[in-house]
Amino acid sequence: MGDRMSEPVNDKKAAKAAKKQADLEYWNALKPWQKIAWSAAGVAVVVGAVIFFSQSKKDTTATQSAPPAAAAGRTLVPQLTAAQQIDLFDGLRAINPVLVSYEQGAINNARNVCGALRDGSPPSVSKRFDKAPLTSSQETQIVALIRTTFCPW
Repeated sequence: MGDRMSEPVNDKKAAKAAKKQADLEYWNALKPWQKIAWSAAGVAVVVGAVIFFSQSKKDTTATQSAPPAAAAGRTLVPQLTAAQQIDLFDGLRAINPVLVSYEQGAINNARNVCGALRDGSPPSVSKRFDKAPLTSSQETQIVALIRTTFCPW
């Protein structure tokens, strides 16, 4: 009676081993360029799935909860338009050209200063724009530039 119970298990193991062997033989029979193509297709599928699911997760979290600043009754720091970016870059170059060596960093720094102005805290301009040493006059010019360019606070 014990032999009958082990037969189906052995048959399943044998079938699984045979399938594995057939797959291995198929893979070994492929030309190198075919192996590369199959591998690249597999990687593309995985990357596509990761991107898809990470985007859908961001979309659902954005609709489920409001940003903390909006929940607290504060308005968010505005995004800069292309014209505002150009004005900001021109103004920063006039103060010190090194401040615009990394444009996205300059935008982020300006938005952070604007957020500090919104909150009523010290803007810490020299801490934000740390690519070059700034005088207090230059810090004042940067705050004035940010306020006139895009920051209403």
